[in-house]
Amino acid sequence: MAQSAAERLLKKWFPYGDGPGSGPRLYALPHAGGAASAYREWIAELAPATRVVPVQLPGREGRFGEPMADSVQAVAAEAAQALIEHAQDGPFVLFGHSMGALIAFELACALTEAGRAPDSLVVSGYAAPHLVRESPAVHLMSDGQLRDHLASLGGTRAEVLTDPALLELLAPTIRADYRLCDSYVCERRTPLEIPVSAIGGLDDPRVGAEELTAWAHTTAGPFRVRRFPGAHFYLGEQRDEVLGFLLNELTVTRSEP
Repeated sequence: MAQSAAERLLKKWFPYGDGPGSGPRLYALPHAGGAASAYREWIAELAPATRVVPVQLPGREGRFGEPMADSVQAVAAEAAQALIEHAQDGPFVLFGHSMGALIAFELACALTEAGRAPDSLVVSGYAAPHLVRESPAVHLMSDGQLRDHLASLGGTRAEVLTDPALLELLAPTIRADYRLCDSYVCERRTPLEIPVSAIGGLDDPRVGAEELTAWAHTTAGPFRVRRFPGAHFYLGEQRDEVLGFLLNELTVTRSEP
């Protein structure tokens, strides 16, 4: 049976569908150069209490042939349309790591404007959106500089860093993602009214306590900060602790008025 346009839209953005169970959904957005598969293992690990729904951005994995997004706001607006259709009336939380945190924030803004605000927002490993970024534009770096930058963050497969041909293949997607971040300007002036939690690694070379705490300015609702041992990609090193935090976040969010 042929899929409808709505079914194709949902499959494109949410290739893993719903996780098992009937709990609240956790929509997870990936880091620069990452994809929905980064959260594939979370689906079983958080079930059945939470249905993890990895979000697939344009230009990677099953969407490899699609053009990359022009701006954070543009990709968030498109994702919001799909998420509203997918979530229906059920409770859900947005989660994003690194670039995914920035997109998750703009997605929360777009959903709020559409009258379908998330129950909570959890941002990881990224400075608050209104802070001015003084670091050099990553998307303009040479291949060698880009390789060194990725190595400094950790989390990139060793073969990508050591194989020039593989890096050349993946570099356009990575650069396009960094261009979104490097060119981003926060346009929202009204704070969100939902709980926001900012989490990160204690040894992250780019995002420290000050950058995480500044996320408090994005919401008039409850705000929490939590830092875990590890660097920028602490999520892999501290998986059990992070997943426990997210489960608690979902429980707390549902119990708050």
